[in-house]
Amino acid sequence: MGERPPIRRAHTAATVSSTSAGLATFFLASTTEIAAVAAGDILSVYDPADETDAHVFYVLSLGTTSVTAINGYDGGALASTSTDLDSALFEQNPAWTGFEIFEAIDTVMANLLWPWVYDVVSTTIAAPDLIDGQEAVAAEAEEIISAWQIIGPSAIQVAVDRQPHEVHTSVKSTGKLAAFNWINGSTGYYTYRAKYTEADEVDTELTHLIALGAAAILLGASISETTLESTKKDNAEASGRRGSAADRIWRDFLTLRQSMAEEQVNRLPNKIYFSRG
Repeated sequence: MGERPPIRRAHTAATVSSTSAGLATFFLASTTEIAAVAAGDILSVYDPADETDAHVFYVLSLGTTSVTAINGYDGGALASTSTDLDSALFEQNPAWTGFEIFEAIDTVMANLLWPWVYDVVSTTIAAPDLIDGQEAVAAEAEEIISAWQIIGPSAIQVAVDRQPHEVHTSVKSTGKLAAFNWINGSTGYYTYRAKYTEADEVDTELTHLIALGAAAILLGASISETTLESTKKDNAEASGRRGSAADRIWRDFLTLRQSMAEEQVNRLPNKIYFSRG
């Protein structure tokens, strides 16, 4: 986002101690660090690889080198052990805390990629069910796009009688059930579409897309699939510069998402569905 907030250093032994009413006390590195902090400040620290380590503190009072603050402010993870903040580097009064950034990324991953941009995964079923073809499929499977078995020297397509749907884990261990019209008892193969997860953020283009979506959310863009204009009163009354930036970034997000979606469609295998009925 281009922001460079001041950085405050925690002591190498920050010694987090919890107090009543959701408060925590910990130590900064020096009196110089403390002198730069005031009651009412926000201190944010996070591990880019682990959102459970996104801590946010609202400073209430200061000691010689100690800080007493609201622990887990604004929904951030609680600092719960004495070593959680050892040698931490806090962002002071950032425009967006690490926790808010993680929340924006989660929103993009959960709601703004699927069904336009998705992962394509292939896997196997070692012993197909020849009675009714019902199989436990991967929990993340949203749509099966092809299935096949190897018969002699050939890969023969198998009909998908029913797409993945949720069931209780007592019915199928993965919580997802699909049905296939298997040819015989040999190994079955299937390819499915799945929502991306944060573990998949290794592709440069995908990472850029997620970053655009998160930036648009944080800047207050009106998230609309049908219009790029701001539709919320609070957005309309926001700073013209920030609102304009949010609209441009949201437009860039939609454009890149559409481009990636078109590329994926061109690579998908043909889908075959049949009904036993």
